[in-house]
Amino acid sequence: RVEFSFSLDLTPWLIRDGTQDDVSGLSEFLAHNKNDLACVDLHKEVEWPGWEELAANIKWKIRQTGFTGYISVWHTSDEVLTIHKNRQWANFMHSRSTKLICVLS
Repeated sequence: RVEFSFSLDLTPWLIRDGTQDDVSGLSEFLAHNKNDLACVDLHKEVEWPGWEELAANIKWKIRQTGFTGYISVWHTSDEVLTIHKNRQWANFMHSRSTKLICVLS
């Protein structure tokens, strides 16, 4: 049973490490690729040295309030973001509704 759940979004403090070549390559692909159904998977990795210390401090602070249950603190280190072209045909084909209709037919 979950007593409570909390999420802290730290994305405003992340340092972007992509190069201008990465951005221009993605822009070039989206603008000039003729396949409207093509997509790009963008892999994001987050490095956070010493995050275990922060996790221990969070657990300690919660314990100080008198909570005696199980506490789990974690962070996601990577994420995959799929980028589709913003074209009418592509939006239709990638929509969940279209996929559901295809599965049910």
